[in-house]
Amino acid sequence: MLPDHPPYSLLKSNFIILKATMNILTEHYSTAEVQLEEIIDMYDKNPHSNTVHWDVLTHAFICLANIKGRRLMRDGFGIDFALKCYNRALLIDSENEDIYYHRAKLYTECGQLNNARNDFERSMKLSIFFIEAKCKYLRLKFDLALNANDEDAKNAVLAEFEEISNKFKDSCVLFSNYAEVLTLIGKYEEAIKKLQIAIGLDKKDPNLCLQMGKILLKASKNIEVLYEWCNKALNADCECIVALEILGLIWINIMAYDVHYFMFATFFSQDKNEVKNLFIVSMASIEWHNYVTDILTYEGERYHSALRIFRTYFFTKFAPKYMSTKAKEIISDVTYFLRFNVGCRAKMERYFADAQEVMGRLEGREVDRLVSTSDLTTVEFTTKTFKEIKCFNGENNTCHTCKLRKADGLRRLVFE
Repeated sequence: MLPDHPPYSLLKSNFIILKATMNILTEHYSTAEVQLEEIIDMYDKNPHSNTVHWDVLTHAFICLANIKGRRLMRDGFGIDFALKCYNRALLIDSENEDIYYHRAKLYTECGQLNNARNDFERSMKLSIFFIEAKCKYLRLKFDLALNANDEDAKNAVLAEFEEISNKFKDSCVLFSNYAEVLTLIGKYEEAIKKLQIAIGLDKKDPNLCLQMGKILLKASKNIEVLYEWCNKALNADCECIVALEILGLIWINIMAYDVHYFMFATFFSQDKNEVKNLFIVSMASIEWHNYVTDILTYEGERYHSALRIFRTYFFTKFAPKYMSTKAKEIISDVTYFLRFNVGCRAKMERYFADAQEVMGRLEGREVDRLVSTSDLTTVEFTTKTFKEIKCFNGENNTCHTCKLRKADGLRRLVFE
């Protein structure tokens, strides 16, 4: 262990920030929090540049705000901690575009859109090549014009997007945001063309697959296109929680067991509320399915009527309460599910084959870590042992992200 005095303290803080960054990349957030706080504590005890480099300290504050700050926000403690971290970072480097950018993202999540716009604008002005900040700023500016029904302002934003898209033709972020803006005003064909450019630049981004599914769903009102693109998202990254969640909802719609998709999603989620909600949705659907099966098995007409009633209630009243914000944004209108009917026998057989594969990959996995109360509102977990999670897509069709993890020698471990 290196001592906490110069010149060793600089080496120590540099080493710790590297470890913290690696833990963030591998999603070991609790360990990263401790390491980031250790760096900040070193500085607080001896606030000189020969203790911790300014850029290391700034990075530590940004990361701590993004990890611990958001965790506290999700747990109901507000954004004070995150803002304190960003403000301390600004005291060190008030001209750092990253600080304003990340604070703007936090403001956006909290609905403080004026503050978000101001910070995105500051970030953009500090670095003219910070395309992501520029896109986020234009997106919020467009939302403002859309809400005010200001056609001139909307056209001005679209013109800016077109101008920068001609300058930065290799920016995935740019074409993705451009497509999102076009989607908001119903220009689906143009949006699809812009998003196809983004996907051509990065075929392995699951978020682009989900965005394409969302646009095609809005354009066609056909849930099958979303099913296809959610599967493409899983081929890119089998830990894509939103894709798993939506596939689970599609399976509820055709009255099949969906718990397998939701269970995979909970393994990868860092949000305890999200884990609980996924299981509540899953258990509620299975309880109803079992009830109908047990009570009305031999009464065909009443059986199918009961399932139709459940679908209507589930997708109009129950699911919107527990669905993730991202899933709601993609689906936008849950009545799409109520209109969805697999009329083709070949498609139905394919869907069931997909589900059977999922069930097969789950065989042998202990599922009694879930204890759900009868009112379906409380979920508890029992800690067992660490177990390595294999790729959701199976050995023969490993997703792009798992291939990268394997190449880097990384293993995904979860409690069971």
